[in-house]
Amino acid sequence: MLLCGLTQSALAEKPSSALSFDYELVSNTYFDNRENDMTASPFTPSSTLFGEQLTPQVGLRVKGDTTVNHRFMVGLDATFYFGMKDKPFGQIDKVLAYYKFDKKFRGGRQFTVLGGVFPKTYYRGTYTRAFVSDSLRFTGRNCQGMLISYESPQFFGEIICNWIGIKKGTTRERFQIWSSFRYDFLPWLRLAADITMDHYACSEVADNVVDNFLVRPYLGFDFSSLVPMQRLYVDIGGYASYQRDRRFEQVYWPGGVELNAEIRHWNVGVRNTLYVGTNLEPLGEMIDPAGTRYGHRLYLGEHYYRVRMDGSVRFPFQRASQRHPTNHRPESRP
Repeated sequence: MLLCGLTQSALAEKPSSALSFDYELVSNTYFDNRENDMTASPFTPSSTLFGEQLTPQVGLRVKGDTTVNHRFMVGLDATFYFGMKDKPFGQIDKVLAYYKFDKKFRGGRQFTVLGGVFPKTYYRGTYTRAFVSDSLRFTGRNCQGMLISYESPQFFGEIICNWIGIKKGTTRERFQIWSSFRYDFLPWLRLAADITMDHYACSEVADNVVDNFLVRPYLGFDFSSLVPMQRLYVDIGGYASYQRDRRFEQVYWPGGVELNAEIRHWNVGVRNTLYVGTNLEPLGEMIDPAGTRYGHRLYLGEHYYRVRMDGSVRFPFQRASQRHPTNHRPESRP
């Protein structure tokens, strides 16, 4: 898989004025070549994603004093998929409208609140590919909800609520809680954790609820300042998950260990991920009451975290079998 991106942005403000005009223009080119032999790589569909994102925003910035900033922004988020003949001029994905509050304290501490529809570029947690896939980082770029964060020279934490579904027709009521916390013991050593809670609730044709919790604690080692390179980073951590379709008593507790390593210089780098564990998507092939397979609708991460396509386990410590309930046969893979 070849993945590359190019981002440009522009900002304008008048710091000397309490009320100033503000604008931001983001352009991001995305090229993801994941062509493969499906028999050798059954987890990732063979395809190439190639497109351009354009997100213009305008608004007002209000300064209460030297420590307080208010920002009111509106804009459009558009995507141009190269080769899409039915939409040669792209498509408007979201209308952005949000409020951002910043409060700075002594000692380099800062408190931030965002509310509305805003870009996910404000997310600062790591959120690996088990949480969200590369393609969804490009196509699902915006949050509809609220973000609260606090940071100091050694600590950072954020909590995000993203409301992504309303109960209407076949669309499920759905929201996600994302959170990330990290503490830097040394300039090169940190202890951190990323957490998601996905509330996959009812639609008008499916009356069941699915719970999906995923946590990833890890130790990060950043050796960038110790070597003549732009980035040299390693982290090791684990996944623990609680998943359940409330129609059934069975609870799934998948998990595993993951090692990430990244090396980069002159803005060119390589990142490698090694995951050893059980299937993080045990409900992926299950059918809901409306006859729809959960699959990518429930799981937003990369599907190679399924480990094995038949849903079998690797380690005996998993508390629940990966077999599906006998009265719900798995749907054939598209």
